[in-house]
Amino acid sequence: MKAFSSFAYLLFISLLISGCAHKAPRPMLSEDWQSHVEQLLPLQKWQLTGKLAVKVPNDGGSMSLLWQQQPKEFSLDFTGPFGQNLLSIKGQGKTVTLSEPDHAPITAGTAEELIRRNTGWHIPVSQLTYWVRGLPDPSARVHSFETNAQGLPAQIEQLDWKITYNEYMSVPTSKGEVTMPKRVVAEYKDIRLTMVIRDWQMEAAL
Repeated sequence: MKAFSSFAYLLFISLLISGCAHKAPRPMLSEDWQSHVEQLLPLQKWQLTGKLAVKVPNDGGSMSLLWQQQPKEFSLDFTGPFGQNLLSIKGQGKTVTLSEPDHAPITAGTAEELIRRNTGWHIPVSQLTYWVRGLPDPSARVHSFETNAQGLPAQIEQLDWKITYNEYMSVPTSKGEVTMPKRVVAEYKDIRLTMVIRDWQMEAAL
């Protein structure tokens, strides 16, 4: 995940949204949201715990999730309803490893490739790194961007995915409180991901 300054990020997003001027009306980036981004982007080291429900054609399920993210590495640990380990995905540098109990580890260049090879699902993990925090991915065009009454994202459309933010929560950090998503729904064709976040931990990367 690339680290952007707040100014560079906002400039990228403004340009990406401006490419959607043919849609009516094009939303403006509010001062509230700009202030939120300036507060959030320096917090490049974070962790969330919660529940993830996956619905795909003829399949689906739910699991607990622990997602730990740092600028150059990440880990996603999935557990079942009784705390049993289901699988983990860990990335460091250009290598991502998927581990399951009683199976040999599998490696690939990206988490997306690992998931596609093992499930056939196309899950945009790189983009979810931004979306789960209520941010558009600055590397892709924003097809739609809507904010709520507080100036925070209510819905983002990128790469044919629609991400809806139903609820937010206040999270303490060393630099004061920041507002983070509590319930996120990401939809693409017949795929639906619902993430209910119980806890966030945020800090600036050293």
